[in-house]
Amino acid sequence: IDHVVEVGHTALVAAVKGGSRDALAVLLERRAAVTVPTGGPHLTPLALAAWLGHLQLARRLRAAGALWNQVDRNGLTALHYGVAGHQLEVVKVALQEGANVRLPAGGYSVLSLAVA
Repeated sequence: IDHVVEVGHTALVAAVKGGSRDALAVLLERRAAVTVPTGGPHLTPLALAAWLGHLQLARRLRAAGALWNQVDRNGLTALHYGVAGHQLEVVKVALQEGANVRLPAGGYSVLSLAVA
């Protein structure tokens, strides 16, 4: 279920990218790994959901064990991606759930991304 396909994505990442609640539910039910990053930029499924503004998917991923503070290879977290994607509702939830605004992120603070 966590097999990485040719483009570097797992089925879970594809479900998040497509915004599919049903596919995500099936994959989580079958215990898909919620911390396996995408190919290329290595975003976690939660970071991708945050960037795209898929709040309900982000909540489901969190309930399955995804972490707001997990960093990608660039040192960015799901909070950084939510801010960069201008996803206010996702950012609010991340902050309410304890996402760390002070984590160093490859030279980019959450504040610098917010004003960019």
